[in-house]
Amino acid sequence: MAIHTFKVTVTGKGKLWSVKFYPENDQDFSLGFSKSPDFKTWKSDEFSIDVEGDFDYQLIVGGPRNTGFELGIEIKNENDWKDLVEEKEGKISEGCTGGSKNKGCIVDSVSIPSDVQPETPIT
Repeated sequence: MAIHTFKVTVTGKGKLWSVKFYPENDQDFSLGFSKSPDFKTWKSDEFSIDVEGDFDYQLIVGGPRNTGFELGIEIKNENDWKDLVEEKEGKISEGCTGGSKNKGCIVDSVSIPSDVQPETPIT
């Protein structure tokens, strides 16, 4: 396990109503987003989390049905940021969580490149 620092950006093709991102599929982890005045671009502050193996995540986006969106995730590598996920596409459709309609989801995992140094290695 190691602590890594990330940033998330979600960009809608139209107005997005809500964005929830769960790193390591931890639904208790609360991640705040700043949003553009037109509600199309949502950016998180940087956050640090323990990661063991691949970085697992869940994204839930609310908005008008059939609105497309893109996800970008950056990982901190020393003093620089590196793209971990670039322009992963999703679409708001019939619902994704068994609850409310007008949601779109991406559930995935991504390998952390071997050249990325963790903030703090855990031994």
